Amino acid sequence: MKGIYTALVTPFYGNQLDIPSFRNLLKIQEHSSVEGIVLLGTTSESPTLTKEECTTIIELAKEEFHREIILGISENSLNKVFEKMAFYDSFAPAAYLICAPFYNKITKKGILFFYQEIAKKSNYPILLYNVPSRTGYDIPYKEVKLLSKNPKIIGIKNASDSLKYASSLACLETENFKIFSGNDESFFTTLKISHGGLISVLSNLIPNFIHKIYENIPQKSEQAQKDFSLLIPLFSFLSSEVNPVPIKALMSVFHLIKKDCRIPLSALENHYDSIIDTLIKKNKEVFNECFARR
Repeated sequence: MKGIYTALVTPFYGNQLDIPSFRNLLKIQEHSSVEGIVLLGTTSESPTLTKEECTTIIELAKEEFHREIILGISENSLNKVFEKMAFYDSFAPAAYLICAPFYNKITKKGILFFYQEIAKKSNYPILLYNVPSRTGYDIPYKEVKLLSKNPKIIGIKNASDSLKYASSLACLETENFKIFSGNDESFFTTLKISHGGLISVLSNLIPNFIHKIYENIPQKSEQAQKDFSLLIPLFSFLSSEVNPVPIKALMSVFHLIKKDCRIPLSALENHYDSIIDTLIKKNKEVFNECFARR
């Protein structure tokens, strides 16, 4: 498992799943060059989804998308992780993306046991998910190293801003354990260090542009850096509010979805419209594939 995976948004309309828009998003990904998609993660607003909605989302994805589908699970309780895996197993995911526990804090031994027990129970491969902006900590390097030797655990999505941490993880990358960048704004640097892949938010909108950069990094690094530099104006906008609020607003301009989010998130306010308009006008090269879909 390696390459570009889109962390797919969940479109809403009037607080309901927008099924036609979701089908369209899946078709865009299906006809793009990405290796797979991630459902029910942070970008999907998964904490707000009902079990029935999760079922609908996965079933639609299985109908419309025919490459790898990774399913996210974010729970502090092992029993709840097991319950979700038992439910999701019938959909035969490519892997589970398991978020490090949050809120109830951890010990190093505790997080090691957490992932080891999940690996014992899981019928499918596991990706660790390191996201300190939401958990308050990085999964300790020594514990990642130990977990990387488990044949069930095939990689880690690293959404840490620490380049030092990313560099230490790079030493662990093998054919059987891949390092995935979890931050669009730093993926060029991290993929230069370890070329496992990227789980991307921006590829909701420009999957082929993101994939081209990924493909060019090993052999055409100069071109990849040039293309990546075109994305820099977007990163400031995407950090203007918590994910996925800005990407939904940007996608709505291209009529892919409504910008609706579910409480406790709220849609981006209208005063950002002029910023988005300027962003698109000044960066048309980045959005070529979006214009082509119109």
